[in-house]
Amino acid sequence: MAKANLFKRPDHVAKLGRNVFDMSQTLGFTSSVGQLLPVFYDVLNPGDKISIKSLFVTKTQPMQSDNFAKVTENVDYFFVPFEQIYSLFGSFFYQIADFNSSLFSKKGGALDLTSTHLPLASFDGLSYELFSSQYDIYSDDDDHIIFPNNTLDEYGVPNYFNHLRLMQLFGMSNYFTSDASQPDQFKPSINLFLPLAYQKIFNDYYRLDDWTAPDPTSYNIDSSFDADIIRTSYYRSIFKLRYRPWKKDYYTNLSRNPYFNASYNADGAYGPNGMQSLSSLATALPYDTDSVKDNPLVENLGLSKPVGDESEAVTIKQGIPRSLPFYAGYDSPYLSQEQGIETLNVSQLRALYATDKLLRITQFAGKHYDAQTLAHFGKKVPQGVSGEVYYLGGQSQRLQISPITALSSGQTSDGSDTVFGEQGARAASVTQGQKPFTFEAPCHGILMAIYSAVPEANYSCDAIDRINTLAYSNDFYKPELDNIGMSPLYSYEFSVPGYTLFRNPPTPYSSDDAAQSLGWQFRYSWFKTKVDRTCGALNRTLRSWCPKRDYLALGLQSRPQLFNYASLYYVSPSYLDGLFYLNFAPPIDYRYPVDSDMSSIAFETDPLIHDMQITCYKTSVMSTYGLPNL
Repeated sequence: MAKANLFKRPDHVAKLGRNVFDMSQTLGFTSSVGQLLPVFYDVLNPGDKISIKSLFVTKTQPMQSDNFAKVTENVDYFFVPFEQIYSLFGSFFYQIADFNSSLFSKKGGALDLTSTHLPLASFDGLSYELFSSQYDIYSDDDDHIIFPNNTLDEYGVPNYFNHLRLMQLFGMSNYFTSDASQPDQFKPSINLFLPLAYQKIFNDYYRLDDWTAPDPTSYNIDSSFDADIIRTSYYRSIFKLRYRPWKKDYYTNLSRNPYFNASYNADGAYGPNGMQSLSSLATALPYDTDSVKDNPLVENLGLSKPVGDESEAVTIKQGIPRSLPFYAGYDSPYLSQEQGIETLNVSQLRALYATDKLLRITQFAGKHYDAQTLAHFGKKVPQGVSGEVYYLGGQSQRLQISPITALSSGQTSDGSDTVFGEQGARAASVTQGQKPFTFEAPCHGILMAIYSAVPEANYSCDAIDRINTLAYSNDFYKPELDNIGMSPLYSYEFSVPGYTLFRNPPTPYSSDDAAQSLGWQFRYSWFKTKVDRTCGALNRTLRSWCPKRDYLALGLQSRPQLFNYASLYYVSPSYLDGLFYLNFAPPIDYRYPVDSDMSSIAFETDPLIHDMQITCYKTSVMSTYGLPNL
């Protein structure tokens, strides 16, 4: 017989039954390439087990030709713990004071027990920040709705349209598009767990940390712990539509800097390749941008090269045998001066090598605690320690394009003429043989499925292949010079149409210099990989047969102020424009009648049409009916 212990707190472990619930759902929606769209969500309790898969059919709007576009569709599944979104969720849920940070204390030092509530979003704030403030009224003969530059995303899509798309997918309806100033009996306050989880998934899984800085205000509401309403200034970032990165290739496999520098401004203008935090590192990689003929490798080694005349001479800005740079300026790609030590001793060389190794490991590892720990210490930390979302798995399938031939003359629905034998196309895909993914929730959180369609990039022939610029001995591969660090990718390798077609307009590189660097790539990449290219009529008059990435496709001519370098590394929703009879991107400065139904206009140019069946079974402690026992 067990001895009774009066002074031991009684233990209780819940013994609950289990039931299986069919959470399957069919969702019909439209989209464009690149968009990350939440197509399924559910709240999971601790111990809930799910089995989930998706079966979907995708078709497209009519295409102009039986083109060569290659598009892969993806569905990825994630679990986001509530405490990653709101770290006081446990205190709120159980109504206890369980605080792990002094940030949640009052100014006087006592813990704020009132913070065990859930900050919500107001109707008025959502309506104004997401919709009413996202357009202007232009008065001419009649009033019209216009979308100024500050109401567009990086690809020229009105934020109004993006917010509306996400709200519909999150089950928040179109209700918030109404005028918040009008009296209304129903002005709800709602939680923002779904859009916050969506942003957390982007931050942890899709975001390119070299080019896009994290934005905690978009996925965490801890800063509103002492308020009833989430700060309205955060609503736009919380409902920002995100895009999927391009597949890695010669042009997208770039780093901002060959070394880690935490001070860079990631999500915005791309700064020069300086070394602000390591001014004395002798292995910095300077290069000369005065001419495409200049050989950065020669400069890196501090050597000289034969030149035709004085105008072609290259100033040696770093030579380890001569001197070390005193400061590598962040505002210039050049090393600013050559003041510093004239000689190196063994200890200094060791310190430089150790620093070089430390920064390179930090740069190439993921910018999360678990990835950095694995890279530096070789230890894989337990799931959840780094505060990242759980990736449950994903599936993908190829979109198949089929030709359509007109069998008689006539007219299309938009009034355009067709002739016998005219070629067109539609694309379609059907999921087959998909096995379900299983998962057991370790805590309270959100299950979410994200859909995206990613095309394979083709590049214009309006560029100069790096192989054509090999002019000096050290331009060619030499094993002795292989493992000395990264090298720059020059803008002329991507596109130079501005010098022949647009008469030297402002380029997307903020300079007219065709030899300006776009970023840093692994050495000798031009000898190690190839890219898909388009030439001939496919590059101009037959653009409807093959999409491509080039200066024209960036859409910078009309609104260059929208451009930022990060957008080059994510798929533009307008990439397939030209293949369909309707372009996705709205016309620049288009004026809509004030009585327009924006809930229809926002999606009328979507090229992809989906019918998705999510098959999901959840095993939970919830009872079947929730009725009292008889």
